[in-house]
Amino acid sequence: MGFPNKVEVQALTACKRHCCLCERHVKTKMELHHIKQKSKGGKDTFENCIPLCLECHAEVGFYNNEHPKGKKYSENELKKRRDDFYRRIEDGFMNIETLSEIDYEKFISFKADVIDILEEIIDTDFAAEPFRFSLTDEVMEIVEKWRKRRNSFGDVKIESIKDKSIHQLECLNRYFHGINDYFHLINGDTLIFNNHPLEKLEELKRETIAIRHSLNELLKEIDNY
Repeated sequence: MGFPNKVEVQALTACKRHCCLCERHVKTKMELHHIKQKSKGGKDTFENCIPLCLECHAEVGFYNNEHPKGKKYSENELKKRRDDFYRRIEDGFMNIETLSEIDYEKFISFKADVIDILEEIIDTDFAAEPFRFSLTDEVMEIVEKWRKRRNSFGDVKIESIKDKSIHQLECLNRYFHGINDYFHLINGDTLIFNNHPLEKLEELKRETIAIRHSLNELLKEIDNY
């Protein structure tokens, strides 16, 4: 006997038909596994249920304790993996495999364009560290490319992430152009902020920290795909 229909619906809704181990979106190719086997007193409850794809279910279910090889999935591990995955689903996790072919190809291109430059911006303290003179030009190239209508996404969530990323990059560039006179060039290709006036330095810290924090949160969203 399997799980009651109410439990099945609750579990499949919670995982949005993703496997809780490999995290693939497998649609109908799913099975519901008893974390604690019924032969050992496990119940047909939501708490004792973990949705798995066919391959992961076979991997979890087949383990010979008499001839152990590798490490068996424990009940505690299965519960933690499931609960962590359910939380990520609630927080907006989306699997890239669910995207249309067009959105998939665009998203791969978008990630290739923005990941490195977002990480560079996030890791740079612009009020204290030198940064590349060409950075602002590269940011504007990304903004101009992904503002074009042909680079819009059909997926509403990814389009929102893209728009928010581009907006923050525009804010950073506009801010730098507004305080351009307070930087000086070193070694021919690197900018660094002058130590004066002090009020501009404090303003730079506040503005860039806020932008870097927003971009860091967006980078986490991008990494969820």
